[in-house]
Parts: sequence; C-alpha cells; structure tokens
Amino acid sequence: MLEGEFETLLTHLKSRKTVFNISRRMFKDLWDHQLAQAAQLITYMKQETVNVERQIENLLDRIVDTQSPDVARAYENRIRKLGEKKLELTEKSQKPAQPRAPFEEMFERAMIFLSNPHKLWQNGCFEEKRTVLKLAFSGDLIYHRDKGLRTPKTALPFRFLEDYENKSIMAHWGAI
Repeated sequence: MLEGEFETLLTHLKSRKTVFNISRRMFKDLWDHQLAQAAQLITYMKQETVNVERQIENLLDRIVDTQSPDVARAYENRIRKLGEKKLELTEKSQKPAQPRAPFEEMFERAMIFLSNPHKLWQNGCFEEKRTVLKLAFSGDLIYHRDKGLRTPKTALPFRFLEDYENKSIMAHWGAI
C-alpha cells in the first residue's frame, strides 16, 4: 500500500515532453557555452604565454645593458618569476578543452530522471531507488497511519519544471 502510494506520487513528477525537450536544449546550450569558454581560455593562455616570452626577452636585453649588479639581480629574479608563469601557462594551455565524455553520455541518466523518475524507480537497482528518493524530494517523506502518504516537498528541479508547465501559455496575436 505504501509503495503503491509512493509510486503514484512519483508518476505525478513526470514532465511533459515539451518541457523536457526545452530543458534538454537549455542544458545542451549551457554545455556548448562552457566548451566555447574553455577554448577561449586556452587561446588566451597561449597569447599570454607569448606576452610573457616578450617580457623575458626585454628583461634579458636590459641585463646586457645594465652596469649595476643589483639591478641585474632584480632583473634575474623577475625573469625567474616570469619563467615560472610561462611554464604554468604552457601546462594549462596544453590540457584539452574537451570534456571526459560527450553530452549525451554525461546527461543521459539525469535526463531520464527528470523526464520520468518513476521509470528509474521501477527499473533501477536499490542504489538508484535511494538516489530517486534523495533527488526527487527535498525533505523526508511523511506517512500518516490514517491518511496515508502526506504531500512531500519536491526538489527544486521538479518545482521549477512544474511552475514552468503551469505558466507556459502561448500569447496569441491581437491579445494585447
């Protein structure tokens, strides 16, 4: 009885296909944006490496022209720090900007969960069922002996999707 009530509760968390598709596109757009930012960061680090190399060359020219040993030591210290910065930038810029796995693989389980947590509950192992409990509801489930399973507080993604479904109505021409 309790499990049946719980499964009924989970079936109400199912998102409409249109909302699911919109949220999938939003996640994909965010994914692509972060990939583009990572590529831009690598380009910036490579440009900064070139700038550091120029600074090192300028300081080396100054060392050759200087007569003071103290000034030469200051330049050498500055060159050492710039060399460390160059090494750090070079290492960071050589790391690939690609994710460990493609979008579809990374978000497949999350999308299945968001579209229909009941499906994951039915087909999942014990650990997946525990995950459904943790991710679908933000608080403990309360059961009343006479009234049955009380209405729990759903987790933020489901509240957002429910609000979106309730507020998303099309505006018609001439309605203004």
